[in-house]
Amino acid sequence: MKTLKKEKVVGETPPRKYPQEVYEIHRAFETAGERLLEEARTILKGCEAIPLEKGERLLKLGFKNTSEAVITTDIKNKKNMRKS
Repeated sequence: MKTLKKEKVVGETPPRKYPQEVYEIHRAFETAGERLLEEARTILKGCEAIPLEKGERLLKLGFKNTSEAVITTDIKNKKNMRKS
């Protein structure tokens, strides 16, 4: 037995069974994942551009609360999360 899938056509206006707000909410949910993924990629690309040498040197010397060391730690955590 075959099951048929109805493919969505972008821009197709569905029949008006529900108020327009319902369709807007559904559209927001459908596009939210892609939008968040793109935002995460942009953040990670920005993290790669930040020089980490000064923060790493401060961490080695024990200065963990300086702004450079905190930023370096955050960036390293984000990079580790991306790898896993």
